[in-house]
Amino acid sequence: MQKLKHENDIGLMIKMKTNRRAFTMTEIVVAVTVFTMVFIGLSLLTTSSRKETSRSINYLRALELAQEAIDWVDSAPFSEVTDANLEFLKGTLVDPATNNSISITPSTNDKNSIENFVYPEDYTKCYYYRTAEIEDLGNRFIKKVKIGVYWNEGSVPKNIETTSNEPDRMRKLFLSTIIFDEKAYY
Repeated sequence: MQKLKHENDIGLMIKMKTNRRAFTMTEIVVAVTVFTMVFIGLSLLTTSSRKETSRSINYLRALELAQEAIDWVDSAPFSEVTDANLEFLKGTLVDPATNNSISITPSTNDKNSIENFVYPEDYTKCYYYRTAEIEDLGNRFIKKVKIGVYWNEGSVPKNIETTSNEPDRMRKLFLSTIIFDEKAYY
C-alpha cells in the first residue's frame, strides 16, 4: 500500500511537469512594461536630482559671493564703507572679452603677495553679477549695506556687463548687514 501511494505521487509529479507551459506573450509584455515604467521613473528621478543639485551648488556659490562682500564691509572701518570704496565689489565676475573670471583685488594691504587672484572656473559658468548699495538710515552712527548677487542657470545672458539697476540674469539673492560706528561719540 505504501509503495502504491508513493508511485501515485511520482506519477502526479510527472504529470504536473509535463502539463507546465512557458510564459505567454501577454505575461512577457506586462513584465516588459512594468520594467520599462520602473526604469523610466528611476531615470527621471536621477535627472531631476542632478538638476536640483546643480541649482543648489549655484545658489551656494552666490551666497558665498554675497557673504564675501558682507565680510569685507564688516571688517572695514566705518569711515571706509562708502559707495566709492564698494566699487570693486560691484559688477560682473566674468570678463566679457574672454569669458574667464575677472581678477580680484584681495585687499589694499602691502603685505599681501597674491597676484592675479581669480575665482575658480565654475564661477564663470553662471555669469555671476554682484551689486552693492549703501542705505542711509538717518543716523550718523549706522549704515545699512545691501549686497545683491545675480546669476544664470545654464544660459549666457544677453549682456554680461550691464549699466542698468537690474542685471540681465535669471536668479538673484540679497544679503544685508547693518554696520555701526563704534568709535563715534554719542
